[in-house]
Amino acid sequence: MSHTRSTNAAPDQETIARGAKYCCLIDRDWRGRGGRISDEQGALRWLYRVRDSPSGRGWANPFNKPDFVVERMDGQVEVVVRRALFVPPVFHIIDGDSVIGRIRMISPLRNRYAIDIDRVGSWTFKMPLFTVRCHGDSETGTDIWVVIGPSQRKWCILIRPGVDDRHLVAALAFIHNEAWYYD
Repeated sequence: MSHTRSTNAAPDQETIARGAKYCCLIDRDWRGRGGRISDEQGALRWLYRVRDSPSGRGWANPFNKPDFVVERMDGQVEVVVRRALFVPPVFHIIDGDSVIGRIRMISPLRNRYAIDIDRVGSWTFKMPLFTVRCHGDSETGTDIWVVIGPSQRKWCILIRPGVDDRHLVAALAFIHNEAWYYD
């Protein structure tokens, strides 16, 4: 009999005390499709928005889906998420000029994504239907917890201590934006 670990475990006390905590909030203005990421003290860390894709239409992006851009407060681009494949949906995570990871939609219901960030880790992020609690599992266990609310525009994120969170938070903000604008 094989042992199956629980993938929806609640965070332990150390993770709650020392984990990285962020809040993603999508702006009310739907035309800009942007938002903001704050830390647990409420300090604004990053802004995100969409911009026209420089690659334009092609077999990988037939409907010219715009890039998702995460910027520092001074307007400096930190991370770009760009469509890499249309079917199945795959997006590249780009830092500078380098592709450093991928986000793949792995469910036709748009509620499961695979996040792979080079030299950081891989997660399966699950958004169970009819609940406000989501989680991301890696080979080491559950590393990411998200609570949605009080509206779907807001995600409260908790990341296990020791996980490099800069690119991971950008990937989660992208998934949040996808869930908000395409559901």
